[in-house]
Amino acid sequence: MKFLCSAIFSLCLLQHTVSAQGLDVLVLGADSTAAQDDVKANLDGTGRFNTVTTIDGRSVTPSLATLNTFDAVVTWSNYDYSDSTALGNNLADYVDQGGGVVVMVFSNTSAGARRTLRGRWTSESYFIMEPVSGTNLSAASLGFRYQPSHPLLANVVSFYGGSTAFKGTSSSFSPGMMVVADWTDGTPLILIDETHNAPRVDLNFFPESSNLVPSYWDTNTDGATLMANALEWSAGGGLPELRITDLIPGRYMTFDIQFLSPGNEVITVVSSLGAGPTKSPVGDILVTAPWFQTPRFIADSSGVVNFTTTLPSGASGRTLYSQAIELKGDGTADLSNPVASAIP
Repeated sequence: MKFLCSAIFSLCLLQHTVSAQGLDVLVLGADSTAAQDDVKANLDGTGRFNTVTTIDGRSVTPSLATLNTFDAVVTWSNYDYSDSTALGNNLADYVDQGGGVVVMVFSNTSAGARRTLRGRWTSESYFIMEPVSGTNLSAASLGFRYQPSHPLLANVVSFYGGSTAFKGTSSSFSPGMMVVADWTDGTPLILIDETHNAPRVDLNFFPESSNLVPSYWDTNTDGATLMANALEWSAGGGLPELRITDLIPGRYMTFDIQFLSPGNEVITVVSSLGAGPTKSPVGDILVTAPWFQTPRFIADSSGVVNFTTTLPSGASGRTLYSQAIELKGDGTADLSNPVASAIP
């Protein structure tokens, strides 16, 4: 199968530039000031957020009005929350209104009434890992990837939790739970639940890094990228999400692109030559040129594009590399997660 680069696509790229991520995120830790600053610094270091703000959950319970000034929140505990019930109620209301919430150890691993989120968060199953007492702190790394093309794993090459890798051992989960990836010891590491108004993420690791305590997650690996991915995805995707299904040689393949802005155009590039990167005015495209370009499609009112295209019978046994590009009205463009699809 030979894919050709489209001149039309090249012109399109010249008219669009990389957009800075405009998300405003809240770091809400019931933890020391140094710990909150460490998490903030690692998120700031990704260069993917407009602002990263800290609020000390030990002494402050942000109201729904305050939460609504942010696109996404990451929260964890190492001490008691000021008011775990009020915070759980407010965060549940925030999710109902489309706000992204990422919960990390120990907020999702403690049975202590004030160290986990209570109120509606617990009673109406906004948790993914049911908070129970018990953590495993043995060394571990990113293990099996159940959904290797999921946006939560974009650009996550490696992740080492450190020699003290705190992780919850709960065996009770929300009804809509799915595991994206495990630790190397088989414990769930990345968990999602898409049954609420905003997609929920639990990261089963302690967010403080080796910059603060040498035995915590290693900043030479991709923990900051993983947290940034989780915040963006929980905030409504942050970036477009590409999934490819129904690969049937001689018939068709199905493209599903979500988390677009309604009315925006999207194109997808596909190649059998590799995962790039290919330099372009919209950033590094993780597809090797020359490539095939799909027609432009317009996102529906839900921010979704779904279409099928012919998959030649001669493609059997190959791997296709794909990435979607959302063309935005302000002249910028966003790249989706890259997808590698093995054709049966």
